[in-house]
Amino acid sequence: MTSSIFSGKRCTKSVAWAPEEAKNQLLQQLSRELANEQGALIMKRERELNEICDAKARNAHHRPAALRRRSHRRSHHQHGRHSQRPK
Repeated sequence: MTSSIFSGKRCTKSVAWAPEEAKNQLLQQLSRELANEQGALIMKRERELNEICDAKARNAHHRPAALRRRSHRRSHHQHGRHSQRPK
């Protein structure tokens, strides 16, 4: 029986590989485990970003109407819609 250096799991098979084959098997195992870890990190970051976006959406939705109207007027003013017309 041998131990996996990557996951701490015990391998139940006892296999005699040539050195090159053993190296290839270890590299393949490492590649699989790194891919799994990378996928887990990506999924964790996606969850974090979703939580941030949801919180921002809730805050924007619950903003008082007076503030929404005021910022709306400001944006029109900045674009010249409320500027004086030439006489």
